[in-house]
Amino acid sequence: MILTKEQQAEVAANRKRYEELKAAGQGHAPRALPPPTPRDGAAIVVSAIIHREIIPGGWYWTTRLNCGEALRLITTGGASCIGLLAWSAADASERLNHADTIKVQWPWPVTLGRCREKYPRK
Repeated sequence: MILTKEQQAEVAANRKRYEELKAAGQGHAPRALPPPTPRDGAAIVVSAIIHREIIPGGWYWTTRLNCGEALRLITTGGASCIGLLAWSAADASERLNHADTIKVQWPWPVTLGRCREKYPRK
């Protein structure tokens, strides 16, 4: 495909803007992973705790969190994971979707210092 001079100028302008934004973003990108969160997490004032419960592995628990409340999950047995479903009581279509919070638009293998597109767009 042969581009006209106007299209070439537009591509060049878009590329220049991309490079400017990329350079600006690099200044704010972390240079290393943050340190692990301490096992006891951030300090919580004892009077602020409204409920505490120990749930055995494999069991389930439900609750409602109101605006301004927080939920802290702590494992006492080492490595583990949690299955979490969360949604807005006002609008059930507004929900937490772990896959959407961690995925990238396309699969990217992580390499030292950068991401490389594994499957090129068509």
